[in-house]
Amino acid sequence: MRTHILSRGIGWLAALLVCLEAAAAEVRELSIPEFVAAQREWSRWVGEPLRIEGRYSSFTRNAMQFQKCSLFFYLPANAIRPTGRSRALEVTGQLREDRNGIGFQVESMRLLPEDGELFHLRRRALPADDPSAWYELGKRTVQRGEFYEDVYPLMIPRPGMNWVSGPSSG
Repeated sequence: MRTHILSRGIGWLAALLVCLEAAAAEVRELSIPEFVAAQREWSRWVGEPLRIEGRYSSFTRNAMQFQKCSLFFYLPANAIRPTGRSRALEVTGQLREDRNGIGFQVESMRLLPEDGELFHLRRRALPADDPSAWYELGKRTVQRGEFYEDVYPLMIPRPGMNWVSGPSSG
């Protein structure tokens, strides 16, 4: 009887550890527009693993900032500033709170493709038979452009404009 209770207890303990491990492995993924919009939640997210992507605006030796986000992201000692044309970056780490307020401790970072290239990669992955996925990609793209105040030429037809070949001659 004693062995049976002990083996059941070990089984429950193993199941609990598996659940805790799975919960610890979950990472909240946010874009900078989503992260900034959820600023009221930041203090609740302290210590929680986060993955955040957006366009960076500045780097110093030990910190960086994303465009349109006032929070400082503190870099690990061995961090190398990204190079290349793209300013899109993904960081993984945790919010931390100290006497100076809330900051983000970066554990890892990686350069992402530029927004235009990322849009085309996501577009190629969309199922042809699901229009809602296409609308969602368009909606997210417009929202991102509005957040960053991107300027795109409007595709408004004008008299004499041929959508296939451009302005008509005549």
